Amino acid sequence: MNSFSKYLFFFALGLFSFSSKSYSQQVSEDILNEYLWKNCFETNTLKSSKTKTIRQTYFSKKPLKPIIKSDYKQKFWEINPEGAVTLQMKTIALNDTIIDTTVSWFFYNKNKLSTIKKTGIGGITVKSITYKNNIPVYYSYGKSINNSKKKTILDLISYTEGRKEFIETISIGKTNTLEKYKSSDSIVFKTIYTEKTDSNTTKTSTQFPLNSKEDFTVTEEKNNLNFHTICYYSKYSDSICYIIHWDEKGKIDEYETFNSSMNKKTHLTELIYDEKNELLKAIVTKNLEDETIEIIKFHYTYYD
Repeated sequence: MNSFSKYLFFFALGLFSFSSKSYSQQVSEDILNEYLWKNCFETNTLKSSKTKTIRQTYFSKKPLKPIIKSDYKQKFWEINPEGAVTLQMKTIALNDTIIDTTVSWFFYNKNKLSTIKKTGIGGITVKSITYKNNIPVYYSYGKSINNSKKKTILDLISYTEGRKEFIETISIGKTNTLEKYKSSDSIVFKTIYTEKTDSNTTKTSTQFPLNSKEDFTVTEEKNNLNFHTICYYSKYSDSICYIIHWDEKGKIDEYETFNSSMNKKTHLTELIYDEKNELLKAIVTKNLEDETIEIIKFHYTYYD
């Protein structure tokens, strides 16, 4: 899966956080969440553990205050026997009075993500991926109407074709790639240049020619077997680094969130695993400025 299809998939999942944020903050957290999902919920792990569903609940605790559960904020995934996500349902508060639940379905062809269908205003939005030589070459967007009264059940009765996005992938040398994303009239609206500067460092620059304020660069560096750094840089927002530590079992132990623009550590996060099956049990994050603690708990069901 190339960088474009990875970003589309994990943006669609919105793995761990989905409150209203600035574009830059949301992108940096999406990149972190992609890394966490890839390492904590990778396909082989879910398959071998026979994981069937994952439910994610949120809690918070302020100093000298009890733990509070966020009832309006939760997520749920269904996993197929091959360890791939087939459904995701998330509940969020749009404002003080409106709580909304959205559902996304993921379909695969020979273990490759082929279609994403998602509930939205006016029906179901559909994103289809067309591959050539195992690389996505274009995305088709359309809409369908769901005849079911239940959001978790698909009963589509129509489909209207929409726009297409074309992807041109260019190999530069043995390790570098340039991906161009074009509209149907060949206007380039996004480019991603991935450069492997050495055996331990990868640099990815994402640019939006029509809106350069959204440009950003990500570097990933493996310092040693138990240390990994992901840094997000943008001219128009704070630069954020995630310093990720691994334990002796090869699992993410904790990570620090470091605001490079302000030169200070802002959050410290610990990952807790179940001792029996070693699946992720909780993520505990401490805000070092106001000492608020955010807790994400994971609950599982399994195939027989």
